Parts: sequence; C-alpha cells; structure tokens
Amino acid sequence: MEMTLDLDLVRCFLHVAESGGFTRASRRLHLSQSAVSLKIQRLEDLLGKKVFERTSRTLSLTGEGELLLGYARRLIALNEEAVRAVSGRTEGGHLNLGIAQQFGQKTLFRLLSRFRRTHPDITLGIETGMSGQLMQGLEDARFDLVIAAEGPAANPVAVADGIIRDAVVSREPMRWVRATGSQIDPRKNPLPLVVLPPPCGHRQLILELLERQKRSWRVGYTSPSLPAVQAAIEADCGIGILPVSLITPRMRPIPKSAALPALPQ
Repeated sequence: MEMTLDLDLVRCFLHVAESGGFTRASRRLHLSQSAVSLKIQRLEDLLGKKVFERTSRTLSLTGEGELLLGYARRLIALNEEAVRAVSGRTEGGHLNLGIAQQFGQKTLFRLLSRFRRTHPDITLGIETGMSGQLMQGLEDARFDLVIAAEGPAANPVAVADGIIRDAVVSREPMRWVRATGSQIDPRKNPLPLVVLPPPCGHRQLILELLERQKRSWRVGYTSPSLPAVQAAIEADCGIGILPVSLITPRMRPIPKSAALPALPQ
C-alpha cells in the first residue's frame, strides 16, 4: 500500500522538533496546543512509529524521529523550491528583525545595507533593545529573526521551518572595565556599578558573581541606553562589564589582580 506524507503534518513536526516543545510550536503555528498534538498523533499513526518521547518535563526525538527530521527539512525545502520555480514568484516578503543594542552600529548597518542590495524584494522592520526583551519577542512571534547576546536572561532559541524564526546568539568575550585614570579601587566595598536595568542578562550576571564572592555593591548609574552606560563608565561613575568590541579608548580593562569575579567566556 502506497503511503503519502502530508506536508502540513511534516511542517508541524518540524516546528515541534526545532522549537523543543508543543507550546512554542503552537504559538508559531497560531494553533492550540491540542491541535498541534493531534497533528503529531496523525503523523505517528501514518508512519506506525513514535517520533517523540514525551515525559511530563521533557520532549525528545526517538530514533525514528531523528531519521525523519532530515527528510522533513528536505521535503519542506523542495516544496518551496518547486512552488517558486513553477509560479515564478520571487523570495519577497517582510522580515521583522530584533537587534541587541550592544552590537556595533557601523558594522550592523553595513551588513543591513548589503542585505538590502542582495534581497531587494524583502522589506525590513528593525527594532533594537535589550537581549532578554528581544528573545521574549521572538518567543511571542513578534520577530522573525533576533540577533542577541547570550546571558542568564537571554536563552538562545533556534527554529527553522520555512519561515525564518531563529535566534543568532553572539559569543564575544566580556571584560570588567573602568575609566582611564579611574579613582575607583575595585578591591574596596561597596563596588559602584554601571549597569543596564532589568532584565539585562549582563546585570544579572554581575550581581550573581558578586554575591558568590560576598562582595557588596551599589548602583552608581543605570540606563537602558548602551551609549549612556558607556559614557557613565568613561565619567568614572562606576565599573561595569562590556563586550571587548564596546570598550572605548577612554576605558581600560580591570586587571585580574583586582580580584574581581572571573567572567564566563
């Protein structure tokens, strides 16, 4: 008996497999969780095999599910290629992009300019903000693509399902920094800190590390604006942590001899 896979079920399987759960998949598909579960059940009934191992807390692919995943990606990609080739449609559309504000603006806009030249049929909607908020926007399907920084409040998510829904997570070394010629002694308590407001992952990281080291601290300056945070560090309002690419000529990395908590790399 000939068996035919329903692409709608295959696409639903991809959503669940690549988002890591039925709840996230249901949000992206704009379906109820029960409807997603029903589609997966229909696919498993069609194949006569389980594709997911389910417990109350975890969801993982079975061996058959892992095998199906590669075929599913190829089927969806081939379907889209066939539609474009026969219909003559271009890859036009709209992309909602969220970008963490700590990324270098010159490099960012140069890349965006190149994207517009190579994909003239795609319009962009761009929003900058803090990584944790952007990642939540991705989870809520407000963004198609997020470029964010890894941290306690910005957990990476990656989903590829024909419609781009992906999280690109930056991995750049962080450094403790202070103003050039700073009068702040980082060995003394309380440490004056320059930080972004919650839910900034870097702020959470600093406080957790200092708590483990039993160091006292105070907020010397806080702002949701990254340029303002940089200016405050340069003005010696406090010390902070920054990616190496954002350390300005008016700042200096704090040496290890200051006995500040080591930053994860």
